[in-house]
Amino acid sequence: TIAKPSLDEVAFILDLSRSMDATDVPGETSRLARAKEIIEAVVENLGGIHISLTAFTGTPQTIVSATEDYLYLRILLASIRGDELPVAGSNLTAVCE
Repeated sequence: TIAKPSLDEVAFILDLSRSMDATDVPGETSRLARAKEIIEAVVENLGGIHISLTAFTGTPQTIVSATEDYLYLRILLASIRGDELPVAGSNLTAVCE
């Protein structure tokens, strides 16, 4: 038999660069709004797994550290706007470090 992989944490990485303001996704909504909807849908179907949320533009910023408090993540996720982080632009290398 093949063992199922076990997840300890699901980490969400959210791009907050200006390109996320584009409304080129289905439904005439912004990329950011759609990304937040997707994160919300994934969180809705998790249970007992730690989740975390990091946002980035020029540098990554932890919004929610690993937690099982899904409501807390949802509240902070709903309040995120695309103009909050101090550095504009996306440096994907910095996120992976």
